[in-house]
Amino acid sequence: MAEENESEIENENENEVAKGKGGTSRTTILAGIIMLILGSLGGVFIPGFIGCTEPAETAENSEDAPSEKRVMAKTITYDLGEFSLNLKDPSTMRILQMSIVVECESDALVEIEKRHAQIRDVVIMFTSEYTVPSLAGLEGKMNLRDEVLMRINAIMKPHRVERIYFTKFIIGK
Repeated sequence: MAEENESEIENENENEVAKGKGGTSRTTILAGIIMLILGSLGGVFIPGFIGCTEPAETAENSEDAPSEKRVMAKTITYDLGEFSLNLKDPSTMRILQMSIVVECESDALVEIEKRHAQIRDVVIMFTSEYTVPSLAGLEGKMNLRDEVLMRINAIMKPHRVERIYFTKFIIGK
C-alpha cells in the first residue's frame, strides 16, 4: 500500500509538472504571437505618427492629379565658412573662431548662395555682442545657435534653414 501511495503521489507530481510546463510554454507562445501582431501593426501606423510621408505617386497616377503628388524634400548642408570675430569683453580682447554649416531643403540652396554675404554679416554683427561668460557651456552655445537660426531665417523668407551646426568653436585671447 505504501508503494501504491508513493506511485500515486509521483504520478500526481508528474501531472502537475507537465501542466505547469504546458501552461508556461503556451503563455510564452501566446506572448510571442501578441508581440508579433503588435510589431506588425506598429510598422503600419507609427510612420504616420512620426511625420513620414507617403512615397511619391507612380507616373500613371501623376497625370491625373499632379497637385496631389507628395514628394519628400531632400535636405542638404551648406558651409557658411569660418568666422573670426571679437567678443564684447571690456577687460581683455577675446576672439571667437567658429565654422557654421546650415541644413536646409535643396530648393533653399540658391537663396542661401545669393544671400551669402548678408548671412555672414548678420552672424558677425550680432555674435560680436556676446561675451565669454554668455557663450560658456552647452546652454550658451545652444542659445547662440538658436539666435543664428532665427536671424538667418529672417533673411531667407520664404525659404528657411532647418538646423545650424557648429563645426568649429574656439574662444581665444
